[in-house]
Amino acid sequence: MEQELPETQPGSAPPGTLIQKQGQELCQQRLWQGAGAGSGLPKRAVLVAGALMGAGDVIAQQLVEQRGLHGHHCPRTLKMMGIGFCFVGPVVGSWYRILDWLIPGNTKVVAVKKVLLDQGGFAPCFLGCFLAVTGATNGLSVQENWSKIQQVSAAAAALGTCGALAAPPCAGPGGSHHLCFPQALCKPQPGHAVL
Repeated sequence: MEQELPETQPGSAPPGTLIQKQGQELCQQRLWQGAGAGSGLPKRAVLVAGALMGAGDVIAQQLVEQRGLHGHHCPRTLKMMGIGFCFVGPVVGSWYRILDWLIPGNTKVVAVKKVLLDQGGFAPCFLGCFLAVTGATNGLSVQENWSKIQQVSAAAAALGTCGALAAPPCAGPGGSHHLCFPQALCKPQPGHAVL
């Protein structure tokens, strides 16, 4: 004997679909609203990171690369904003919450401890993950991505940086010098050589 499903009106969703959709919406709402209650994603960090990464890319394209408004590559800016909203904001915001939990207080000694733990432990790991996410977003293969991460890691170690994204100076056409933004994420530009 077959069990009959309740009849649905034409154009309406089957009974289970509505419940699934409501459950997904509730999860999304809790993730978004939980930031103010001390749990969930840090909403402010997500928004700020996305906005700053988008603004940084606009500055890079307009002031450093001097593309002009007609030469601006909007998909690149949107990718950087997406990485800020979906990766950098949640990861960094959550890390600072963990850091505040691990080392409570606001004295100078506490600040030094937090900086040491942040730069010595978190920054190198974050740099590798950031480069991997950005490389994947830009369509690099796993092998290309790994090669770029190794190049940046070697350069960071040589400069003595603990994971900071160092922008090495470049020699542009005509011998002009400027900063090239993350070399691991850029394909070589004609006429540019990293110094």
